[in-house]
Amino acid sequence: MLSQAYSALEKLGRSVVKNSKRLVAPGSEPESSSDTCSFGEKKVLTKEEIDSAWKRVEESSVKTLPNDLILDELELDTARFLVSAIVRRHIEDNHSFLLPPNAISPAGTWSDLSELQDNELVYIQSQTYRLPSRTRIYLFLRNALWFTVPALRFYLEKSDTIRAILARDEGNSFGLYEIDGDSEMFGYAIYCSGSYFNHDCDPNVRKERRGRSMAFYAKRDVPPGEELCINYIDLNDVVKVRREALSKYWYFDCSCRRCARELDAEV
Repeated sequence: MLSQAYSALEKLGRSVVKNSKRLVAPGSEPESSSDTCSFGEKKVLTKEEIDSAWKRVEESSVKTLPNDLILDELELDTARFLVSAIVRRHIEDNHSFLLPPNAISPAGTWSDLSELQDNELVYIQSQTYRLPSRTRIYLFLRNALWFTVPALRFYLEKSDTIRAILARDEGNSFGLYEIDGDSEMFGYAIYCSGSYFNHDCDPNVRKERRGRSMAFYAKRDVPPGEELCINYIDLNDVVKVRREALSKYWYFDCSCRRCARELDAEV
């Protein structure tokens, strides 16, 4: 089913690009679709406005594809990520009897994912332009899979499943690197149990990718009662850069002992 869904995405992607070349005159830009909702960069959206934007795209016809529905590479990667999550949920909901007893996925179950922090509101409020991007991805997925993989219609008729995944992707996903410490990320994944680790700029736990799994190891002896923490950002950065990154991408101000010590030293 997953390969079938991926093929449907690629097919629609090629079709949209081909049709757009016919419809858009050279040197002109396609007009914004009313279905994808447009907001000013500086406007701080409310939850009600975000809900309304999603409601509008849900109500659009599945048989009508906006002419400007061309996804960039990042959006296509996000679409593939969402497809894998939807297929996993479908298997859990309908074919769990096929799984071995006590089978546990490295990424966790849908229930595990649902328990992670929902970051949609704070994320969209800080990066308003992401809302039309997300609704565009949803429209693309719905149109690509509605007729080719009808078993997934239940998860696409409404945007709830897509929103739930995207809301937990931000702040909970792990970057995947070929070599530990490499600057080039080739993918990302959500490991639900790993998301419960808090951050510390002097962590006592290190993470290591093992194939499609993520392993966690203690870096030193940890006394009873000490919280196990990992690092979310590059520990070689100076305190100002670290705290800015944590505030921007993980929505909290770091107050770990290392940050406190380095901030005091700057005074």
